[in-house]
Amino acid sequence: MLALLAQAFLAGLAVFGTPSWWAQHTFFGHLIGLLIVLLLISTLTARLSRRATLLSGLLVLLTGLQYAFVDTHGSLAGLPIAALHPTNALVMFRVATVVMRAARAGLAGQPSLPSASRTTVSP
Repeated sequence: MLALLAQAFLAGLAVFGTPSWWAQHTFFGHLIGLLIVLLLISTLTARLSRRATLLSGLLVLLTGLQYAFVDTHGSLAGLPIAALHPTNALVMFRVATVVMRAARAGLAGQPSLPSASRTTVSP
């Protein structure tokens, strides 16, 4: 969620400040894509709820749509469909919020790890 907020900030810097910020926005977008794939792997390995896992997979799909919406050199170039890029980012933020809550609830419901017991050696 914080990465998506930072991404929106970088876009704002590019729109309302200097267009050179688009390079950082693009780079950070690639980094967010990697983080979202790691999130999906984490939900699978942590054996979180089916809901958290499916929503993490949905985030992967939404990330792929982000790339399709900014296809500046392909068949979508110049079409209003690019306006869905920021709209999709809002959807991604909402889904990320739900994933975070589902993961927190899933982790809270799991039994805690056994604490390390002290062993004393008698002389």
